[in-house]
Amino acid sequence: MGIESKNLRDLLAGVITGNTIKIEQSTATDLIRMVVGSSGTSLNVNLVGGGTSGSGSSGISGSSGISGSSGVSGQDGSSGVSGQDGSSGVSGQDGTSGTSGGGGTGEYNISNISSDTTGSTMIYYRCSGSTYSLTLPQVVGNGGWVMVKNLASGNITIYPQSPSKIDGQVLKNTTYLDSFTFIDGGFGWDVI
Repeated sequence: MGIESKNLRDLLAGVITGNTIKIEQSTATDLIRMVVGSSGTSLNVNLVGGGTSGSGSSGISGSSGISGSSGVSGQDGSSGVSGQDGSSGVSGQDGTSGTSGGGGTGEYNISNISSDTTGSTMIYYRCSGSTYSLTLPQVVGNGGWVMVKNLASGNITIYPQSPSKIDGQVLKNTTYLDSFTFIDGGFGWDVI
């Protein structure tokens, strides 16, 4: 039978002294079932009328306390020693040599012309007089050059030797004070 707290006063007809409660035997059974206190000490019950005494059960243990927070982390350790450098890789193969350029004298020849002329490479032609033509040498692909300056009173027409062309054209007309350099490009003359 459970005991409600409002009926406790009615059940306790005796006097409470220290840890001893004196009550009538008729209510003793109900009182022994009660849990008295939370300290876990034994409760001695002396029954009136020569009854036996017994011990109460221990009280309920309290819950554990809250754990403390973690401590501060220690400093980082120093870096380890660097490893040795690796050995160098194998060198690559040498490339092939480029084509050698044509021999030069460090100077160029100047040729003053005033009539139809078939030219040669590595010559600077200063054209004077009136109207006439200059035929460039055959293209041989050696990077040779021809320079022309028109100082004549008329037009100077410059022709390549067949089948070569000058910048894809069959001729180049020049007027007074025009100046051109023709480079042997291997398949024709390039004008710069």
